[in-house]
Amino acid sequence: RERDKFIIQGGADQPYVIANHRVRGHLVEELLPVGWWRSVGESQNIFFNESIMDELAHAAQLDPLEMRLSMLRHGPSRRVLKRVAALSDWGAPLPPNRTRGLAYARASGQATAQVLEIEQTPVGIRLIKAWISVDVGIALDPRNIEAQVEGALLFGLSAAIFGEITIRDGQVEQDNFDSYPLLRLNQAPDVAVDIMESGKRIYGVGEAGTPTAAPALGNALFAATGERIRTLPFGRHVRFA
Repeated sequence: RERDKFIIQGGADQPYVIANHRVRGHLVEELLPVGWWRSVGESQNIFFNESIMDELAHAAQLDPLEMRLSMLRHGPSRRVLKRVAALSDWGAPLPPNRTRGLAYARASGQATAQVLEIEQTPVGIRLIKAWISVDVGIALDPRNIEAQVEGALLFGLSAAIFGEITIRDGQVEQDNFDSYPLLRLNQAPDVAVDIMESGKRIYGVGEAGTPTAAPALGNALFAATGERIRTLPFGRHVRFA
């Protein structure tokens, strides 16, 4: 078969400076017809990348932000990370039962960084607030950019918490929103979108908020529970309010 670049998209093209780094993709036999999903290969590969980056930071007893900055020479990437850290007051003490997760991606050419804050409550994990900084190159329509990034982020969180397709007798079981839930208004976090401009070109923003959603949530869950969840959706392992 022709090489499928989407298998390693977002996994093999991140600007981290890592010695002895290799990414491989393996084709498998198709089980069912599949279609495009918002942010395509980056949707899962950034989850893999940014989860292991967080694991490495904790194993080395390093701040996840500082470790990422130490491994990046790409100017826009460093700027969005520093910006989202400043906006979220990263590193400041949090109220009881609250934790945060950080994730970064260069997706579709764009540098994006996200911080997600969650709270442990008696009825489950509650999403409190998300900060996301995106370098769009040139901001042609800031209000539309904000709407696109927020929508993509909420899409990614819905998928990370609930999104699962199961098969019975060769057929998909989920056929409507009663069996394929999405985040409801009372479950969604407040979202703050920060737009940065490197000025070199105009980047599309329809997918920019999706890739960092799952790893930011997963890293926040690890900070809360001390347990690393490596499979999605998180709703199979954790109760959400």
